[in-house]
Amino acid sequence: MVDSGNRTGKEKESEGPYTKLVALGTLLLVLLGYLALASQVHWPPFKGSPSPGPANAATSNSSSPPADVGAQLGATTSSPAGLPAGYQGAWQGDLVYGAENIAVSMTLGQGADGEQIGSFVNETLECEATIYLEGGQGPIYLRLVTTTNALGECVSLAYARVTSTSSGLDFTFEDSSEVSPSEPTSNVAPASGTLGQA
Repeated sequence: MVDSGNRTGKEKESEGPYTKLVALGTLLLVLLGYLALASQVHWPPFKGSPSPGPANAATSNSSSPPADVGAQLGATTSSPAGLPAGYQGAWQGDLVYGAENIAVSMTLGQGADGEQIGSFVNETLECEATIYLEGGQGPIYLRLVTTTNALGECVSLAYARVTSTSSGLDFTFEDSSEVSPSEPTSNVAPASGTLGQA
């Protein structure tokens, strides 16, 4: 017969501080791996284009920080009927960014709050972004998520206010961030200008 008290003592001797550190390290790696995958699936700037439908419009707004950028930037109404017709179409022009002009083009289509409604191209800095409608009937508020950044000069996420005027669309970046609106990049100057029909 084997003495059970002896066996337990030997097992305890084999458990040292390194065993516990390895177990804790493994658990930490698994948690970090999960968070990396979950952020790509559940955080709008890193997931693919949202699926169509009203259910997605509600979840897109509630999952992107801050929860209601349109309200924070001054939007007083949502656009359940979709983007107003006067904003739809192809637009191009220059945005004044500090002392330089940046050539941009933008295409806006139909869509409701939280939905992908178009694309944005910064021709000067060779960047492209997907545009999501944040809200408004005029002015409207947009979220731009960078998809291509060839020169590494563009932020990954930006918010803009767009107002329809007799000369085109007045476009102003309201907030730009490297990762999220909660971590603004202080050295990013606002860019603004009027875009005309392309």
